Amino acid sequence: MSTYDAIVIGAGHNGLVAACYLARAGLRVLILERYPTVGGAAITEEIHPGFRVSVASYSLSLLRPEIIRDLQLKHYGLQVYPKMPSYFMPFPDGRHLLLVAGDQDRNCAEIAHFSQADARAYPAWEAYWDRVCDMIEPTLMQPPLSWSQLADRFDQAGASNDFRRLMLLSTADLLQEFFESEPIKAAMAPQALIGTAAGVMTPGTPYIWLIHALGRAVGKRGIWGMPVGGWGP
Repeated sequence: MSTYDAIVIGAGHNGLVAACYLARAGLRVLILERYPTVGGAAITEEIHPGFRVSVASYSLSLLRPEIIRDLQLKHYGLQVYPKMPSYFMPFPDGRHLLLVAGDQDRNCAEIAHFSQADARAYPAWEAYWDRVCDMIEPTLMQPPLSWSQLADRFDQAGASNDFRRLMLLSTADLLQEFFESEPIKAAMAPQALIGTAAGVMTPGTPYIWLIHALGRAVGKRGIWGMPVGGWGP
């Protein structure tokens, strides 16, 4: 009978990464998966003859650069194209909002079509997320902090109000603190609701926005990407 130091149930991307790090540490690891393809949500399948698609995950962001480096993923074929433009929202009156991550001047010009005041406020909005990301990002490759530890981290940096906004406000409340234009607020709000059953008035939803802001899979924070050829083999 074979013996193992660790058994990972499920060969999704999280399980695979955990198993790889355990194996790198010298442990004998067994991964169990009932589906015929490994990868979990991060797989590519042929859903029609000759037509292969990534069937679940739709973009790449939160795969940390440290993991890409440690597991030599580029050596094994990982290539990521930045998702540009990063965000597009059409409106019934024919107008649209098109944002490009990392191009503040262009984004301000886009927002100015809806509100000059909001265009002036946009740098403060980005600065808020930069501060929050600076607080959170160094912890991502460490054991998760408790709520109180995270609050202390912000408090010791004099950023307790940033923590309050992130964890206690609703998305609607946070957007209201920065912007006046309803189209701008409506366009930005879905970024804090993706993957949830929450609404814009649900407290704590700005934390979901943080996930979008933290992405660094293409090497620059806040920019998402698309893996060339899809998610899986």
